[in-house]
Amino acid sequence: MTSAPGEAWVLPEKYEDGLVDEKGEPLSKSEFKRRQKLAQKEKEMAEKKAKQAAEAVARAAAKAAKGEAAVALEDDSNEETDPTKYYENRVRAVTAAKARGDNPYPHKFHVSIQLPAYVAQYGSLEPGQQVPEEGVSLAGRVVRKAASGAKLIFFDLRSEGAKIQVMCDARNFGGALEDFQRLMNSVKRGDIVGVGGFPGKSKRGELSVFPRSLQVLAPCLHMPPGGHFGLKDQETRYRQRYLDLIVNPEVQDIFRTRSRIIGGVRRFLDERGFLEFRNEGIDLTHNPEFTTCEFYQAYADYNDLIAMTEELISGLVLAIKGTYKIQYHPDGPEGKAIDIDFTPPFRRISMCAGLEEALDVKLPADMDSEEARLVLVELCKKHGVECSPPHTTARLLDKLAKAQGDDQAMFVDENFCTALEYGLPPTGGWGLGIDRFTMMLTDKNNIKEVLLFPAMKPDASDKPAAAAAAAAAAADGVAGLSIAQGAPGAGADASMVLAQAQATPSRTGSGAGWPGTPTPADAPPAAAASPAGCSSPRRARGGAAGATEAALERFRRVVVLEAAATRAAAHADRQALVHGQPLEGVVRSVSPQPLAPGGTREGTEARLRLWRGSRAGQAPSGEP
Repeated sequence: MTSAPGEAWVLPEKYEDGLVDEKGEPLSKSEFKRRQKLAQKEKEMAEKKAKQAAEAVARAAAKAAKGEAAVALEDDSNEETDPTKYYENRVRAVTAAKARGDNPYPHKFHVSIQLPAYVAQYGSLEPGQQVPEEGVSLAGRVVRKAASGAKLIFFDLRSEGAKIQVMCDARNFGGALEDFQRLMNSVKRGDIVGVGGFPGKSKRGELSVFPRSLQVLAPCLHMPPGGHFGLKDQETRYRQRYLDLIVNPEVQDIFRTRSRIIGGVRRFLDERGFLEFRNEGIDLTHNPEFTTCEFYQAYADYNDLIAMTEELISGLVLAIKGTYKIQYHPDGPEGKAIDIDFTPPFRRISMCAGLEEALDVKLPADMDSEEARLVLVELCKKHGVECSPPHTTARLLDKLAKAQGDDQAMFVDENFCTALEYGLPPTGGWGLGIDRFTMMLTDKNNIKEVLLFPAMKPDASDKPAAAAAAAAAAADGVAGLSIAQGAPGAGADASMVLAQAQATPSRTGSGAGWPGTPTPADAPPAAAASPAGCSSPRRARGGAAGATEAALERFRRVVVLEAAATRAAAHADRQALVHGQPLEGVVRSVSPQPLAPGGTREGTEARLRLWRGSRAGQAPSGEP
């Protein structure tokens, strides 16, 4: 069946043998059904849009008859449904705001009360009761938007596990109605907004805030999943956890509970005099025990962080040293002492003022000008400060302040950038290296002095072990091995350590050891080296110095992911491993798995479980 020359091809209602498509090529029955379904969907979508347009015209006519403005407020019902067009529209809106001189990403918004506290404080109001004399400022993410006429619109605002209603009435905003409508239409589902107004309840008894002002703090550029279908796909939930937290509030409760558990365990042990430390894996640039603290606070700026830092640091110094003033010897106890005064308030130094003093120059008054940027470029050249493109004012200032170039190349984290496009509220970030701070308060100039188990090179006097470690490092890039150990007598679960190792391709044959690894000439026979009950070639040999040297040669990188509660024997075990001494334990449960998408190492990874039994070679009951 074909169409006449010059006629447009139309999909017939029924399939017939010999049917051809618009190009004259045979059309299969399955392709016909696919096109038929697509045509039906397009028809339904067109009918829906036509109905919405007719309803909009009718509403406009009714409002015009009442003398109201013809412009309607937009809500979730007329939201763009195409994700690509949605993103393009939001980016276009952000670009237009910048062109008008508006800042679509304000760096600060004052929050007077958090949503959970607001619910607790005003939840007892009577239906219809309002408290206009009490001013509040709240912030959160818009999860629903519903218009009621041209002068009233409702938002559902969610933050920290709580949700309230925002009743935006044009009469409370003042100004022209068109300005109110333009502002309301700029808010989309998923946006972070800040509102200032007064508390109350709707006539139906729903706790609300009645704003007098509203500001978009961070637009959500991507269309978030709808509230009806939500986000159920497990793969997406785990890979885009930020989206999971936005759409599924119950997930937030899980991690709040997890945080409370960690805090409760830490407080319990602190109150009983336990000493905390960590003993982790090492590589060429990381110590096996390094502790740092960082946090991010929503709706805070650098002024808030300065005040918090001053309170924290000065308070710690006073609590630990009994005074705000200390002495530190950066070159050792025999070197020159430096007096450090932590008495608050700390001196505040502007970056520009500090640079002017250090460089003996006067910077331009308008740092946003092209003139200022060119001055900074010349200063970088003059003082030998490298700054890779783009040469923006912010980057140039940062490089001059640090007086150094990048010490390591930073890759672009596309997933992080995508997460930001879903909306990040004004945020302040902060970090502190605990080990360096400990060095200062204990007057030590060597970081090893403040680490329980610092990374150490193999003892050069132990030539076999040192040679094995050197060969392994040269051949496979081994940076080091680390074993964390549970308390003596603890169960298998308590003393189990998860590790990752990368299998290396075969170079000399698989032999009797790990598949695809060379067999050392001095390695003991497989039967003699394997623990009892471990006849499979996938079981590593345990309890012999040769096995340790072979492990160093065949494991590319071993990184401890999780350690048990007590690690008193960790140091001894690590030293035994490095120095080629026998180990009490077996390596088991080997299951090679491919790297996840985006992995950076070649080949495959094998997950290993290291278990220290009460006797060498004893595996836990019930395990293969």
